[in-house]
Amino acid sequence: GSQDPAREPSRSGNACGVESSARPNADCLLPMASPTPNSRLPAPADGEVRVWRVDLRPQPGELEAMRALLAPDELERAARFVFEVHRVRWTMGRGAMRSILGQTLGRDPARLNFAAGPHGKPFLAEEKDDGPWFNLTHSGDLALLAISAVGEVGVDVEIHDPRRATEELMEHYFAPGERTTI
Repeated sequence: GSQDPAREPSRSGNACGVESSARPNADCLLPMASPTPNSRLPAPADGEVRVWRVDLRPQPGELEAMRALLAPDELERAARFVFEVHRVRWTMGRGAMRSILGQTLGRDPARLNFAAGPHGKPFLAEEKDDGPWFNLTHSGDLALLAISAVGEVGVDVEIHDPRRATEELMEHYFAPGERTTI
């Protein structure tokens, strides 16, 4: 059709086992510039965890669309980041979380109400005991969102930093003088 090719449905398999609209380098779903209230994503089945991979680098118009989904307290939190890159990544991640959860539940993403658990992990305030349960993590320009229908879920991502690995190897195998020389 006349869709942007980067937004056409992917016909290849992905981590979620569902077809989705996605940019390159994406599995499952990325934030949609114009989430539609009637669009629906399949909810995880019992015993299933769906993991969504999100590229936090916004396409034209996406950052504004994600900001429009955030609650005032979320916008205030985003504004507290010192560096713009961190504000953008946080906004994109939080907006994607709202978009994906809203579409999974068949609800307006901007109207979802979140609360925080004792360790700061967000949950849907009106769904606390009934789920879905979810976890969002990010590193660099990549975020993962895991959603479960049956109980608490956790997910983690860490971008490999070759400099850090080199420093750890040097610390382990070289004497302080040798590390200084290298």
